[in-house]
Amino acid sequence: MNYDNLCLLKKNGVAGLPTIPRKLKQRDACILGKHSKQFFHDSHSRVHGKLELIHLDLCGPMPIPSENGNKYIMIFIDDYTRMCWVYLLKNKYDAFQTFKNFHKWIENDAQSHVGSICTDNGKEYTANEFENYLRQHGIKHQTTVPYNPQQNGVAERMNRTILSMVRSMIFFKSVKIMFWADVVLCAAYIKNRCHLML
Repeated sequence: MNYDNLCLLKKNGVAGLPTIPRKLKQRDACILGKHSKQFFHDSHSRVHGKLELIHLDLCGPMPIPSENGNKYIMIFIDDYTRMCWVYLLKNKYDAFQTFKNFHKWIENDAQSHVGSICTDNGKEYTANEFENYLRQHGIKHQTTVPYNPQQNGVAERMNRTILSMVRSMIFFKSVKIMFWADVVLCAAYIKNRCHLML
């Protein structure tokens, strides 16, 4: 988290947060973890209720498999609440089954129906099996223009945020890279909890 958000959490009554000096060291872990080439512009179109629009993205393959052999991260973001859910996948073709599991769970948990999803044009999302499943459940499918990831900026931004947190935590605590999957789950947990408190 950035310095201003940490101060806001402390101000809002999070017990036990130490006072953190603003002065940065030359090789600060957050700076190393958050280097980026280009930023995406914010989207100003928002839905008016939970599960009206879910953004999906598949990130990977990672250069080093996790301890359990996972190579991909599948992220789901609710456009209304900005809550995110992260799943670890061994193979890209596991995306469809992962979506089905998520769909069943989230509708039971939220007592609401998924209205539409937004994805890129990856084959895992445009296969006949996936499209048939969406039609059967009345879910609209929005896809982005090829080679234009900014159109699914919510998912791309969440990927960037989660992976920046992961790199920063790995650098800061000198964690072995094979444990990246555990750090991803931890980062998503922290992101969701902090989002609820701000």
